[in-house]
Amino acid sequence: MKGSEAISAVPTNVITGALGVGKTTFIERLLREKPEHERWAVLVNEFGEVGIDGGLLKDPNQQGVFIAEVPGGCMCCTAGLSMQITLNRLIARAKPHRLLIEPTGLGHPAEVLATLQAPHYRDVIDVKATLTLIDARRINDALWLENASYREQMQVADAYMCSKADLYTGIENKLVHQYIDTQELNEKPLLMTFDSEQVNVLLEMPCAYQAVDCPVPAISLRKKSLSVSEQLATQDFVRLNNSGDGFTSFGWALAPHKRFDLHRVLKVLSEVSINRLKAILITYQGIFAFNIVGKEMDYQEIDESSDSRLEFISDDNTAAKQLAQQLEVSLFALVE
Repeated sequence: MKGSEAISAVPTNVITGALGVGKTTFIERLLREKPEHERWAVLVNEFGEVGIDGGLLKDPNQQGVFIAEVPGGCMCCTAGLSMQITLNRLIARAKPHRLLIEPTGLGHPAEVLATLQAPHYRDVIDVKATLTLIDARRINDALWLENASYREQMQVADAYMCSKADLYTGIENKLVHQYIDTQELNEKPLLMTFDSEQVNVLLEMPCAYQAVDCPVPAISLRKKSLSVSEQLATQDFVRLNNSGDGFTSFGWALAPHKRFDLHRVLKVLSEVSINRLKAILITYQGIFAFNIVGKEMDYQEIDESSDSRLEFISDDNTAAKQLAQQLEVSLFALVE
């Protein structure tokens, strides 16, 4: 697919899963193991407005990978307009051999699949299996069991794969099989650990879900808001928030010359307990990516980032506002 060659039947997989389940990490691994000569495109949607996953997936040393983001909630809102505009541009730019779509953990994959199955994509996109990731340690969490979007992810999936298997203690295999049996989903493939050959087989499976109504792009008369990067071109600090479906997000972005102190960041974030927090921060000690799920935090140094960003999601609006105030006082106010 080079030059003016027509783009057709691009194998496309939707990768779903709950907040913090490890979708971005899973896609990172897929990208590392993609055939060297192929171009892969990734469309990422986040509930928050700031957009961090795209930065986590970008590797300056990796060739043939194209990333695009749709921040600010479900990518299918307004009849899929935001998603389709970004998707069209991504496909035209990348001319990919494979397309991966990562909806927000709070999104509705059935709507994403309906958009991909719309008539105007029929010759361009070949919708393959939807993979849903499961952190088997959390399979019985009330947040998982009672959330409609999580249940939809399990129902729509063509296959399941357990994530974070290195943290399992031995009982998780039994727990996840019990849950799948209870939900009468045991006819679908389940991988307990990442195996490249088996994952590639899953990616090539057909998509069983067939949408009844495929959305038609809506005409939006709203003025296009500036992206976070565009806002940072004229100001040093951006603060955004979003809410919906019982969740609240707060996000911040800072210009690249603003530097954090790593030791202060670690001290502040080590005391955070929240549904989900992600960050890429430029510090005096290097550039680091942070992940928090509940009380679990991990971080790693990364090669580059065009700016600093932090965003969290909470199902407790009061707690979210309190944490936002705490971070602004103990972290952002001290950045030079």
